[in-house]
Amino acid sequence: MEEIPFDSGRKRMTTVHRRPDGAVRVAYEGAPESLLGARVLADGPDLLARAADRAEAPARDGYRVLAVASADHEEASEPSGTWESGLSLLGLVGILDPPRSASEPTIAVCERAGIVPVLITGDPPLTDRAVAERLGIASREEEITTGRRIREGAAGELTGVRVYARTTPEQKLDIVEACPVPRSVRSPSPRRRCAVRPGPPRRACWVPACGRASCSWGPSSPP
Repeated sequence: MEEIPFDSGRKRMTTVHRRPDGAVRVAYEGAPESLLGARVLADGPDLLARAADRAEAPARDGYRVLAVASADHEEASEPSGTWESGLSLLGLVGILDPPRSASEPTIAVCERAGIVPVLITGDPPLTDRAVAERLGIASREEEITTGRRIREGAAGELTGVRVYARTTPEQKLDIVEACPVPRSVRSPSPRRRCAVRPGPPRRACWVPACGRASCSWGPSSPP
């Protein structure tokens, strides 16, 4: 009947459905922070606090967590801008999307070859930390920055971070393009421009969540 589509800024989507009895059901799903931290739920603060705590546990295990809510209306007379209000939380959904089996050995080979892997995703920081640890990209002690910190100018030097969470597609390109590239490196694609660091010839590698690796080579020839 109607849809408010998902986008990376809102991190949520809403669909409106007509029921057989003529009433209307609003279905909402999105990142927990977009639902539990926004003024869209009619539930009390205690329930929201418990849900926020529960959302962290599966995220630490590498799950992508969605919050789901709904509301019923007798008629479809609500202005479309008010669908995302007065909803009731239905629960949380954990989605396990593990890295490909070839990712871990590929990253290990890259590390031995002097390639610096970087994880850049739109997922939450807890999920990214679990994936980065599993793949050997970053340890538990290493810093993770987020798209919000980048927007606020609080992320510091982008080339010093191994894991970037909750980033937009535009920020992913900005991060890669922020990496310095020696003049000897020629690359037709912005995604392959990430950074040969100072010192002996090294290679840098941009590794998205799906496990594919795009690498740039320094003065030495690629293998």
